[in-house]
Amino acid sequence: MSLAYDFTAQRESATAKPNNPEHELLVAILDRAVLDFYSNRDVLKGPAEEWLFEAEDDDGMFSFEWICQHLNLNTGAVRKRVSDLKLSSNFAQSHRWL
Repeated sequence: MSLAYDFTAQRESATAKPNNPEHELLVAILDRAVLDFYSNRDVLKGPAEEWLFEAEDDDGMFSFEWICQHLNLNTGAVRKRVSDLKLSSNFAQSHRWL
């Protein structure tokens, strides 16, 4: 079973469970970056913003682009979704944004 995200669809895919540990790890890395991006702590926010939005030509292992590719996510759609979010800094589970 492959978990693909459609940002134009209803949020029903957000509650689907990843089907393997590697997939869960990649989702967790993306979640952490979103949480850090919305953090009040500059030491977290700055690197998360750079990783999410500024390193567009980096396709090395565990880069934003690499993770999106392995999760079958469109990087532009993910970036738009993240930038359009209105998360509070105490939001504990960013994967609900998917």
